[in-house]
Amino acid sequence: MADIQAIFDKHDVNKDGSISATELKAVVQEFGLPPCEHLVEQIIKDCDQNGNGQLELNEFNIVIQVLQQVKTAMADPQAMAAEMKKMFTEFDKNGDGVLSKEEMQEALSKVHGINMSAESCEKLLNVADRNGDGKLDYNEFVKMITQQ
Repeated sequence: MADIQAIFDKHDVNKDGSISATELKAVVQEFGLPPCEHLVEQIIKDCDQNGNGQLELNEFNIVIQVLQQVKTAMADPQAMAAEMKKMFTEFDKNGDGVLSKEEMQEALSKVHGINMSAESCEKLLNVADRNGDGKLDYNEFVKMITQQ
């Protein structure tokens, strides 16, 4: 938690006790991810538990945990592939080889503490669903996670 506090303090530029969208862009970039508006907005939307449009330390903690996992996985391609397969298998509750909207929504909520609305999950699925079948197969899942 001390490391997360230090990251929080470093990026809370205006020292108001919360991380704004602008401040979050710098955090995302520090973790080697593209600081695009959509990603930052989605992180805030999914992790802002009190709905004030910013991230307080307890909310920021979840963001950092996820970003650290992504950074670690990106450093080792073999470990990343193994982790992707493991995640996909865990998320695919009925074992049919694809992720439904409901499976994605449940996985994001339980595993990462992201309370994504059904509507947001549907939008994410529509973007990632390359073959248009309304579900994510393993390859679509990997492309979504790695933003290819």
